[in-house]
Amino acid sequence: MAIIEIKDLVFKYQNKYVYNGLDLSIAEGSWTTIIGRNGSGKSTLARLLVGLLKGQGKITIAGEEMNSENISLLRQKMGIVFENPDSQFISETVIGDLVFGMENLRIPRFVQTERLKEIVNYFSIDDLLNKDPHYLSGGEKQLIALASVLILEPEILILDEAFTMVDGVMKKRIYSLLKKIHRQKKITIINISHDIEDAVYGEDVALISNKRILKHDNKLNILSDEKFLKEVGFEPPFMANLSIKLKYYQLVDKVVFDMNEMVRMLWK
Repeated sequence: MAIIEIKDLVFKYQNKYVYNGLDLSIAEGSWTTIIGRNGSGKSTLARLLVGLLKGQGKITIAGEEMNSENISLLRQKMGIVFENPDSQFISETVIGDLVFGMENLRIPRFVQTERLKEIVNYFSIDDLLNKDPHYLSGGEKQLIALASVLILEPEILILDEAFTMVDGVMKKRIYSLLKKIHRQKKITIINISHDIEDAVYGEDVALISNKRILKHDNKLNILSDEKFLKEVGFEPPFMANLSIKLKYYQLVDKVVFDMNEMVRMLWK
């Protein structure tokens, strides 16, 4: 079942088409990575999905077509993390930011307490609660921005270039947490990125180019298709590229995306 349906989406900026007839269907509970070059309109799509911008065509969220009357209710089903986490901070403390959204939605106090305890345990951020989020490291900021969205328990999580400020170690930590949450909470994740390496963490990939979705399929079919990726200006992710070459020499028997799995295959 699709939780997001986009039909014939048209959006123009200063009389220049960003999208001209874009179609996209996102399955409920899936993890879809939307990949595109810089300037392809990826962030525009994120803003259209949460109603911060309005285009022509039809956007349906959880079975309801988005319009001016239901946009506020539909937004409660979605959470979005932007590239710059500072733009999302409201309070002078991390704990203040974590509870702000829940208070704004008038979530009962006892529920707030339980959710706060759970999210703090998930993210291991006990030592950050009383700090000013604006003075945290880039990675810590993104961690708190993500936690402040997930604490509201959205059905759909949209990540708009959310990890560009994060180093490799922190990025792996965040993706590990997201995998756990995705598995346990069955949340739908839409990860919008210019970095094709980010696509290895999800299940499906939608590649955006020339004002439309060029291809949408499971990650194995897209990330192992060297010819297609090179035609649209991408190389396969490092692990996929390595396993494609090793597969050619019959050292592995399939394309893999995980380093540990690669090591196991080579040493068996």
